Amino acid sequence: ALASVMEHCTYCGMSLARVGLDFRALLSPLFADAAANIFERAMDGAAADFERVVDQHRWTAMPSAASHAATAAAAAAAAAAA
Repeated sequence: ALASVMEHCTYCGMSLARVGLDFRALLSPLFADAAANIFERAMDGAAADFERVVDQHRWTAMPSAASHAATAAAAAAAAAAA
């Protein structure tokens, strides 16, 4: 939608340039700010959604790699002794 509005404004500026009223150079900062605001709102929304999902998630403890290695070593020692 933003690109369409910028395109229409550019065409309007091009038409008015014929009579000396070319304002196209003024459009870039306006649309850059608008695009940055849209991006910032989208990122804020995504961060809020992510935080909500993380807060609602049921976290469970997972065994560490060290405890898993120790259990595997103990199992191997028991199998070797048998």
